[in-house]
Amino acid sequence: TYTASSDAAQRARRVKVTKEEQDSAMELKKIMTDVTAYQKTETDAQIADIGVKYDEIYKKAKLAGASEMELLQITASKANEQSSAKVQGLITVLDREQEIALQENDLLWDGIGMQEVAEREKLRILIKYSEERLKLLQTLGDEESKQQAKVLAGSISGMKKDLGKKTITGILNESLTKASVCYNLHSVEYPKRLIWQWRL
Repeated sequence: TYTASSDAAQRARRVKVTKEEQDSAMELKKIMTDVTAYQKTETDAQIADIGVKYDEIYKKAKLAGASEMELLQITASKANEQSSAKVQGLITVLDREQEIALQENDLLWDGIGMQEVAEREKLRILIKYSEERLKLLQTLGDEESKQQAKVLAGSISGMKKDLGKKTITGILNESLTKASVCYNLHSVEYPKRLIWQWRL
């Protein structure tokens, strides 16, 4: 049976993130903000272009004597394509957010020496963003999106199984340390500090 020293059992030690890590984290957040704004602009422009394209098709079809049903089909196609563009834009933002979250996770655990715990946190991040992508894909009805959702669901299932696996080292790491990392998610200064607590 592993027993921690009384000193370790009675104290909480604060680990300060270095100035370099603070700057890196702040830069990541700035990049994420810029990417999100850029992607929204790109998506809005794409949706507008789709609208212009289908409005022109509709106008020409009506002048050519298209039936009411045909005109309704054009309108439906326009809505579907715009919806798809919006969802793809949101998925692109999720991809970037995941990338930033993974980099933040690397910064967080760097030098602590708990590789297995770090890898489990990485899995949690991947599962979180994959599940958000899956929800978006499921809002689309085309066959390609359905196939992508099916593959993604399988991937999520596999990652959850991996997350459920623990080695003895992993059990000791998590049960003895139960690390608490305090994120100030609403501050542009994140992560100004992180707190490492021993809870025995």
